[in-house]
Amino acid sequence: MSAQHTLQSSRVNYLLLYIPWFIALLLEVHPIISYTIAWLGSFMIFYISMSGKVQPLPNDLPIIGQLMRPVFITQLVFIGYLAITSVFFFLELNGYYYFEKQPHSDIDKSKIALASLCQRYYCLAHASFTYGILLGMKYNLKPKWTIKSFSYSSLMLKLSAGFTTLAFISHLIPGFVQFAIKLEELSFVSAVLSLALAIPEGKKISTLISSGIFAVNMVNAFLSGWKEQIIVPLIMLGVYLYPYYKQTVTLTLPVLLALFFIFIPTYNNIFRGIARSGETDSEMAAKIAIEAIRSGEEDLGSNNWKFLTGRLSEIGMFVDYVERVPRDVDFYGLLIIKQSIESMIPRALWSGKPITEELVMQRVWDIGIVDRNSIVSAKPPLITDGYLSGGAIGIVLLAVLLGYTASKISVLCENLFGGYLIGTGLMYTGLFQIFWRGNCFEFMLNSVFWSYVLLHFLFFAGRYFGLITRNI
Repeated sequence: MSAQHTLQSSRVNYLLLYIPWFIALLLEVHPIISYTIAWLGSFMIFYISMSGKVQPLPNDLPIIGQLMRPVFITQLVFIGYLAITSVFFFLELNGYYYFEKQPHSDIDKSKIALASLCQRYYCLAHASFTYGILLGMKYNLKPKWTIKSFSYSSLMLKLSAGFTTLAFISHLIPGFVQFAIKLEELSFVSAVLSLALAIPEGKKISTLISSGIFAVNMVNAFLSGWKEQIIVPLIMLGVYLYPYYKQTVTLTLPVLLALFFIFIPTYNNIFRGIARSGETDSEMAAKIAIEAIRSGEEDLGSNNWKFLTGRLSEIGMFVDYVERVPRDVDFYGLLIIKQSIESMIPRALWSGKPITEELVMQRVWDIGIVDRNSIVSAKPPLITDGYLSGGAIGIVLLAVLLGYTASKISVLCENLFGGYLIGTGLMYTGLFQIFWRGNCFEFMLNSVFWSYVLLHFLFFAGRYFGLITRNI
């Protein structure tokens, strides 16, 4: 009877996740108020889910020792990018430049109403995504398998070297490029973990080597022109170090992130413009971009506002999709799922396999988001694909599935690889980081499926070489 009562109580608690969306829906005739409630609702969902008020958190580790699990970092990054960053776009729609109202700005009330609707969809997606995470969040106190090592920082360095070697070999094998990319990501996460573990362990050599690898990867990130490759390593290192140096990380990480948002938008904009011309190499493009910022010839304020209202958030694109579907183009039903399943088939087994990028862009062109001759890639992100498949119901189903899958994979990783540190900290983070950001469904499903295959290959390899043994 007690267990039944607990189950019923848990089901009622899950409904708490949907309260912000429901209230925002009731007030839809007041778009600004409705948007504000939906936006603030995500903070409520963060709080009640990460504090254990909806469902008790796993008690195998203290909270600061399980921050890389999906209920924490995956939820924060995925929803933070999806739903929280939209506030700058909404402010601009209402005639603001930063937080200052512009006296002669054009205000489109229909666009504001659409943005409010989209934020309600985001809030609904957040509630459903978190519900899925909590539903699958059943970690074992004692994993089935274990990894024994005298020094985990040294082990991480060895794994980093091993993954790098495997990635190099995979690049030489036709059809294995996707595995090579995942192995490279594992190698980098291993190096970040090694650095985070070596510092508190006082391992000077490991710290020096790991710092060198981290520095090289950060330089490569700056030369790539992709903002995610710069910010993600900082977040990972901060989260890994937080249990050991709470005060230092709390003071340092926000400063580094603030510097990122001040300078990186302008840097990336200049860098990409020069690099894409093909007239100079990446290093020279980086030097020119840095010099332009240093000289003060760039308007950082204006550039950052364009970044905050445009590239940081995808709600502007979502508004366009919601405005035109199903008004101009009908919902896609199961078509996107069908294409996603087909995308998992290796081209070596299906020579006539359609190019996934073209399949995705076809619906972008059909809906009229961008012109067919444009070089801009406007692939719909995951929640948008849920909407395109079936409106609000499509969003709910896809978000629950996404959260549940992320949580179950984290649990599986910990069972196969001896617990949180290597299971979620390394394997889940290195192989399934796509859950942090998402992508269109075709690329998402393909990445998760083959990462799942690689996860089991690495498990069997670990058992074969005696690194992984059964827990007694």
